[in-house]
Order: sequence, then C-alpha cells, then structure tokens
Amino acid sequence: MLLFIVLALVLLNNFSERNNSSKINKAIHSIYDDRLIAESYIFRYLNNSHQIIELIDEPSLLGTEKLEEIRNRLANVREINGFFEQTTLTNLEKTDYLELKRLYFEINQAVLDGNLEQAKNIAKETLGILELLSEIQLTEAKNQIQEINRLNSSITLNSHFEIAVLIIIGVWIQGLVFASNTLKGGKPQQDPSLN
Repeated sequence: MLLFIVLALVLLNNFSERNNSSKINKAIHSIYDDRLIAESYIFRYLNNSHQIIELIDEPSLLGTEKLEEIRNRLANVREINGFFEQTTLTNLEKTDYLELKRLYFEINQAVLDGNLEQAKNIAKETLGILELLSEIQLTEAKNQIQEINRLNSSITLNSHFEIAVLIIIGVWIQGLVFASNTLKGGKPQQDPSLN
C-alpha cells in the first residue's frame, strides 16, 4: 500500500510539473512573440510618425518630394500593420490599434488632399496612441512574468510536499520493519556450542 502511495505521488507530481512547464513555456513565448516583437513594431510606427512630422517641417524639400517621402512612410506603416496584426492583441490593444490605423488613414487622406498641416497634426496624435500601446506591452509582460513566478512557486511547493510525504512514508516503513523484528522476538538465539 505504501509503495502504491509513493508511486502515485511521484506520478502526480511528474504530471503536474509537466503541465506547469508547458504553461511556463507558453508564457515565455507570449512575452517574446506578443510583447517584445510587438514593442519593436510600435518603435517602427513611432519612427515613421516622427519622420512624417519632420518631412512636413523640412523647408528644403519641394512639395512633390515631401509628398513622395510621406507616401513612402505610409507604405512602411501599412507593412507594419500586417506584422502587428499577427501578434495576439488584448481587447484594449485592439481598440487602440484600430484608432491608430484610423489616424494613419486620415494622414493619408490629408496628404492626398494636399493638407500637410492637418497630416502633421494627425501624426502628432499617433504618438499618444503609440505610447498607450507601449504601456500595454509593459503591463502584459509584467502579468506574464507574475504568472511564471506563480507557476514556479507551485512547482517548488509540490516538490517540497512530495519530499515531505516521502520522508514520512520512509519513517513509517522503517517503523514497520522495527516493529516486525520486535514481534518475532528480537534476534534468534544461537546455539552456544557453535562458539
């Protein structure tokens, strides 16, 4: 019976550790794929927004050159959109991302209408949305790290519990062995003539 308890305990702990390890791996991949990579896309958005603002303010460029360069930046933004949409987004991220896409669409419309001042003002608005998206990345990464720490604590607690139960069962088995020797009457008497 005690051997069965030991085997069951070891198997249950093994399954629990495998499950927790799988969850930890998933959390680590989520931090990388959905937070760090997304943060790099946000940085690229931010860079394009700043470049649009700088291009509009650049006095040495002709109007047609400015428009062409701004269109190139907006093409970069559309490319980033494709990548950013492949990450896992929270509901708040989806809302902010849709607002960001709308603002870039309005920048494109303002550029097509030749209203560069309006395009510049809208580009400045994107900076605030990008800051919000960046804060979400940090918050979600912290949440994932807390989940990893919780899982690690669970693994440690399970291991300590398993060791404690094994020690108790070991002491119990040792007590049974000593008790069985006592019931047999201790050591068998040897024939004194054999000395």
